[in-house]
Amino acid sequence: MSKKIDIYKNPMKKLNIENPKKVSVIIPNYNYANFIIERIDSILMQTYPIYELIILDDASKDNSLFYIKQIEQKISESVNVKVVVNDINSGNAFSQWQK
Repeated sequence: MSKKIDIYKNPMKKLNIENPKKVSVIIPNYNYANFIIERIDSILMQTYPIYELIILDDASKDNSLFYIKQIEQKISESVNVKVVVNDINSGNAFSQWQK
C-alpha cells in the first residue's frame, strides 16, 4: 500500500505568474470515497494556480461528501470550491457536465 501525501502539511510552491489565466477544474464523483482525497490532492499539487474547483457529486451513497466537505474547509481560503450534489443519481456521468 502506498504512502499518502499530505499536501496540507507541505504545500507545493505554485508558479509565480503575474497574471495567470483562470483555470477551473471539474471533478465528477460517484462513490469515490476511497479515492476522492487523492484525486483532489493530485489536482492541488499542480504548480499552475487553480482558480476554481467544481465537484459534481451524482448522489453518492458512500462517505464521499464527508471527505469533500473536509477538504473544502481546508482549501476554501486559497481556491474557490463549488460542490454540486444531485439528489437522485442521474445514471449518466455526462449529464453531470450539463450542470
